[in-house]
Amino acid sequence: MRKAEIRARKGEKEQLEVAIDSTSEHSDLGPKEGVKLNIWNAIIPIGTLIISDLVAFYSSGYSSIMAGENATLIQLFKDAPLSFTAFLLPSIIFILGSIISFATGTYYGTMGILMLLAIPLAYSINPDMSYIVVSTSAVLTGAIFYNLIYDIDHIYRNSNTCKKVA
Repeated sequence: MRKAEIRARKGEKEQLEVAIDSTSEHSDLGPKEGVKLNIWNAIIPIGTLIISDLVAFYSSGYSSIMAGENATLIQLFKDAPLSFTAFLLPSIIFILGSIISFATGTYYGTMGILMLLAIPLAYSINPDMSYIVVSTSAVLTGAIFYNLIYDIDHIYRNSNTCKKVA
């Protein structure tokens, strides 16, 4: 380190040898011939996945609630739309947490932002502790959503790096 600092003060530049890989290992990652590049090629599959997941989660939860013996939840579905907002709050918190964590790039920051908003809001809608726990859990899972997507990116990069080294 000392030698590099002395060279830098004298204005000398160190000659670094960089090995350039003449064969491209990533030639298979390019677009296929004849395929028109378009943003909708990415948006449509991801949107379809998100919408189908939300529909599946809703139908699964709805059928399990209606088949169960929990009269409070069954009545919640059958009542007026005003009680429906209390039912949708954890889902809305999860979606907001997912969007905020993906936009900001941090799940700790998302937890810090949404915990301060979600817990008092959940308490004002329904002071039952189980409802507050569900809303808090929605904050945590929405914030971790970014971590799951980001880890997929890291796994892809790490696997390509390991292929290159081996």
